[in-house]
Amino acid sequence: MEKEKIFKVAEEHFFAKRYTDVKLDNIANSLNIQKPSLYYYFIDKKDLFLQTIKYSMNKYIKSLENAVKEKDLEKFLNWYLVYPSDNKNLFAIAFQKGYCIDRDINSTILSGKILVDRIINNFFLEFGLTKVKIYLILNLLEKLAQDNCVDGYCLKYKISDILPEIKNFLEK
Repeated sequence: MEKEKIFKVAEEHFFAKRYTDVKLDNIANSLNIQKPSLYYYFIDKKDLFLQTIKYSMNKYIKSLENAVKEKDLEKFLNWYLVYPSDNKNLFAIAFQKGYCIDRDINSTILSGKILVDRIINNFFLEFGLTKVKIYLILNLLEKLAQDNCVDGYCLKYKISDILPEIKNFLEK
């Protein structure tokens, strides 16, 4: 069995439930394999979770790099707010919601977040924004992303309502 297939299924399970509620039996059943087969690839559930976070982080960063290449502020803002929930990206939710369960996982998520912040910061610098505006917009985006369509509920506002306000703020 390919590890990527395992990661895809594990990401779906970890995205849908809290770490403590995810059972390796359920992941194995979704893969049509026996639970012991997972131990061929992973030491335990924590190892599977950690490797799945890394897999998810790589997908997120690749998509982020593609989003910023377009140099389109509106497309980027839309991507940032909808990508995690639309793609059920475990890494994005983990760093936005703080679903960190131990030091190893925290350090992995933090290293990815540092890279993400650097990419986004450089993107906003291309628009000539001051460091203060970049700081404010990053904090606003993080708050909006935390509240956006995760765990079955969405923002009170449509993204189409939010984008003009953010653009207006950035242009002043």
